[in-house]
Order: sequence, then C-alpha cells, then structure tokens
Amino acid sequence: MIGIEHVLRIANELVDEVADLQAMKEDYIRLKEQLFLSQFTKGKRQVFEFTLNQCSIRETAEILYKEEAIKKMRRKILRKLEVSPMKAAMELYEKVDHNGMPTSSFFNDGTDKERVRFS
Repeated sequence: MIGIEHVLRIANELVDEVADLQAMKEDYIRLKEQLFLSQFTKGKRQVFEFTLNQCSIRETAEILYKEEAIKKMRRKILRKLEVSPMKAAMELYEKVDHNGMPTSSFFNDGTDKERVRFS
C-alpha cells in the first residue's frame, strides 16, 4: 500500500516539473519572438512592436516624433555647452553648487577660457 507521504511527494515533484516546463515554454516563446523580430532593422522593429501593442499609425508617429525631438534637444544641449558626450554636460552641471550659483571652475579652468571643455 502506498503511503500518503509518498503520494504527496510525487504530487509535489509533478508540480515542480510543470513549473519548470512552463518556464521553458516562456523562454521558448521569448526566443522565437526575438528571432522573428531580428529580421527587421531597428526602426522597423520599433514600429512593428508599437503595432503589436495596439498603437495606431498616428500614435506611433507621435511617439517616434517625440523620441526624435528628444535626441535633437540633447544634441542642441551638447552644442550649447560645447561638450560631448552627455556625461560631460552632466559633469558641468555638477560643478554648479547647491545655491544655484556656478562655481568659478564652471566658467574658468585656469586657462582664461570662458567654459571648461571636456573631450
């Protein structure tokens, strides 16, 4: 006769196996999706993903336009601060003290330049 403890142990093992199989199935689906999307360029993949998320053409265009606008703004910020990359702009920002007043090193690095330039 099979004891209740043995039946419970087998049931627990089956539950664990089902959970493992479910995780494997999710990984398989994710990998298939990645393989499918890999056929597209980055831009096409992005548009396709918006489509998958039920975004209309108009919504997709608005979202992508905003992303392009943000990239443009970042380039203008870098040009205005005469620095590159954005990390250098952040370093310039960190040189402003907590009172909102720029420190002397913000405007002058000791070589009579108006602004510190990071390379």
